[in-house]
Amino acid sequence: MTSPDVFAIYWDRYFRDTPQAVARMNRFLSAILRGSYTSRLRQYGVRRGRFVGSKVITPDPDTPSSLDHKYIEDQLTSWITYGTVRAKPTRPERGPLYVVFTPNYTSLGPGLCGYHDFGRYGTSKVNNLFWAPIQQWHYVAQSPPKPEKFVNSCSWGVSHELVEAFTDPDNQGYHTAHGCEIGDICECTSDCTKIKIVKVDGWLVETYWDNENQICYPPGATGGANRGTNGGINGGINGGINGGINGGINGGINGGANRGTARRKRRRSKAPRRTPEKRPKRPA
Repeated sequence: MTSPDVFAIYWDRYFRDTPQAVARMNRFLSAILRGSYTSRLRQYGVRRGRFVGSKVITPDPDTPSSLDHKYIEDQLTSWITYGTVRAKPTRPERGPLYVVFTPNYTSLGPGLCGYHDFGRYGTSKVNNLFWAPIQQWHYVAQSPPKPEKFVNSCSWGVSHELVEAFTDPDNQGYHTAHGCEIGDICECTSDCTKIKIVKVDGWLVETYWDNENQICYPPGATGGANRGTNGGINGGINGGINGGINGGINGGINGGANRGTARRKRRRSKAPRRTPEKRPKRPA
């Protein structure tokens, strides 16, 4: 996405009953999209994004406890078509990216914070529907959480999905041959037991790979959230850790990102820092 828009969907009764939580998360999204956090994305062809609004939606009684890719895509399509969500897909380079805070009683998969995914809306012949479901906030011990607690529990996971969705919205962007995107490369501490979190402009965010300077940005991150149910594991995993870290990505990336078949499902691995490479576009 070259000029990404972001729209937030708050899909739980908690948000109806706690509008302060919605307002605080909206401030977070607006701040990091226009602040210093996303400034290093220019090297990947991404300009500053815009926060274009939000919607609180009360779950239907028949909302399933397990939310898969198709259910979320169909639900999002329905909301857009019938005007519940007024922000419609425009151009693939702009989005918007729909950040969906899923119902507290549902699950995207064990140990997940969230992921990002894509599809097509309407009669579009190209991918133009992009979303990032977030369940990390489900793990907050306090129920219902206070607004600040809610935002701090998942803002770092949201930031991870934002930078990856902007730079690799449909598996044709920047990621290594083993599926690691720019957030994955920098996500965990050296022993890979904790997520690296840093405070930027007063908000908790994750680091991502700054290829020009060959560092994880922003600097100064330390171990924050734990892996597992109390911390979750970010990114488009869609299926959990698949047996854990497994000693890295088959011994490392070995020279950076190679071209090959793009994969939607990505498994978190302990990876050395390497250069992401942009995948070629699929033939029309």
